[in-house]
Amino acid sequence: MDITELIESMRSTSVILSVNFVYSASVTALPWLGFPLISPMYRWLLNWILTQASKSIEMEAFFLNTIIRKNSQAGDYIDAIRAKNSLPPSTTPEEYKKYEQAEIDAFNSFVRVTL
Repeated sequence: MDITELIESMRSTSVILSVNFVYSASVTALPWLGFPLISPMYRWLLNWILTQASKSIEMEAFFLNTIIRKNSQAGDYIDAIRAKNSLPPSTTPEEYKKYEQAEIDAFNSFVRVTL
C-alpha cells in the first residue's frame, strides 16, 4: 500500500466516523432528523459535506502528517522492544528496568493522540 492509498483510506474512514458522530449527536438533539424520510437525505447531506471538507488541502496535509508521525513512532516502539528483548541474561535489574521504561515511553508516544 503506498502513501496515497493510506491517505485515501484514512480520509474515507474519518468521513465515516464523522458522519456517524454528527448524525448521532444531531438526532439526539433534534429527534425529527431521525424520521424515516428525513434520515437518508440527512445522512447523504452530511456525507457529501464532510467528504468535500476532507478533500481540502489542509485535511490532506493533516492525514499525511499523521501517517508519517505514527509510522515513525511505531518504528521507535519496535526498536525499543527489540533492544529490551536482545538484552543478555546477565543484565542487571536496573539496566533491564531502564530498557523497559524506554519501551513504555515509546509505546505511550505511539498510542497518544496529539494535535
